[in-house]
Amino acid sequence: MEDSYTQVHYNEDIRPYSKYARKFCEHLADKYYKSCSGKLLDVCCGRGEHIEILITRV
Repeated sequence: MEDSYTQVHYNEDIRPYSKYARKFCEHLADKYYKSCSGKLLDVCCGRGEHIEILITRV
């Protein structure tokens, strides 16, 4: 059976998690969400690693 899209694109062996997501989210939170009064829309694409980091900061 061929690999499905999700098995290939969300496979941690092929695309492992890195420190980039945390650094990127910390930058966004520091620059745009310091007052904690903004809203954040998650468009639900990807593995969810960015939203998991941002919800701890916003």
